[in-house]
This record gives sequence, C-alpha cells and structure tokens, in this order.
Amino acid sequence: MSISGRAEICGAEGLDLPPDLTPALNGLLAYWLGMPRDGGRLPRKKRFDPLDLPGLWHGLVLMEFCGVPDRLDDLVIRYSGEWVDARHGCSMVGERLSSLVDEAEFHRSMPDLRLAAQNGAPHYSSGQHEHRKRGLVNYERLVVPFADEAGEPAYLVGMWHWPSHRTGEAGGDLHHVSSRKPASVKS
Repeated sequence: MSISGRAEICGAEGLDLPPDLTPALNGLLAYWLGMPRDGGRLPRKKRFDPLDLPGLWHGLVLMEFCGVPDRLDDLVIRYSGEWVDARHGCSMVGERLSSLVDEAEFHRSMPDLRLAAQNGAPHYSSGQHEHRKRGLVNYERLVVPFADEAGEPAYLVGMWHWPSHRTGEAGGDLHHVSSRKPASVKS
C-alpha cells in the first residue's frame, strides 16, 4: 500500500487528522473510509478482517467496549497483531485494557477512545508514555470505530506508531511484513 499523504485518501477531507500520517496509519484510515456502511454511519465489525490489510495486520488491535451501556468503561482486546503482542510480552487477546496499561495511561487514553466511538469518526492522538522496559517513548495512535449488529459504536480498531524506535523493532515502524498469518478475530 503506497499512500503518501492524507489528502490522497478519498473521504478524509474534514477529518481532524494531521496531514503527515505515517503510511501505516494512512493505510488503516483508507481501509476504514472505503468500507461499506450497511445503511449506517459506521462499518460493522463483522466486515473487519485483518487479512484485508496486508503488511499492517501485525500492528492492529481490535477492542470491544465493555461495562455499563453508554458509559464505555473499559475495552476488551479481541485481536492483537504479533508486534503488539511482542511489545507487551504476551498475547493480549481476552484481556481488558485497564489490566494491560498502568492506571495513569488508562485514564489518559479512555477519553480519546470513547470520543472515537461517540463521534463515529477516526481519532488521532500522539504524545509520550512510560514503557516499563524502554522508558519514555513517543507514540502516535489512530483508532477507527466499528458498529455492532445493532449499528451502535461498540468496537475500535487501533494502530500505534512509535517513531522513537528503529524500523523492524517490535512495536516500531509497523511496516514489517510478517509471514505469520493472524489468528481469527474473537467476538
């Protein structure tokens, strides 16, 4: 996938995103914008297939909101690519986000993640976070919302980019093409 700038992606006009997204984040954005909406404002999670994103699926995370309806308290990981798992040291499938990151990071992240679901639009954020092994690292994150069968925002697919790391390092540039096929998406 060769997308050099957001302006080249049909449908990205008017989104509150930086003009210089990485090719991987652009790839996720282009995929989401091109998905059928089945009469609703969001694509359905059932249409999401990591294999539709060759070269990117290893850096994706599919998360499902859980908790009290309309509060979007936490997220359960339903799919995590191999680079994401390597960065965390284990498979994250079935884990709650609140158990995977420290409390401060969780409380910094949840408002952005809720906003993506509530607005029904991609959400970009960047900053720094304290990694338990690597210290303070820079990151960029793009999440895109998906609907459940009732058409309500219930899922996010996210991708992270850590520009402070070398390409090819686990959790780095997310352009590494892996030979391992992704496991099926848990629902």
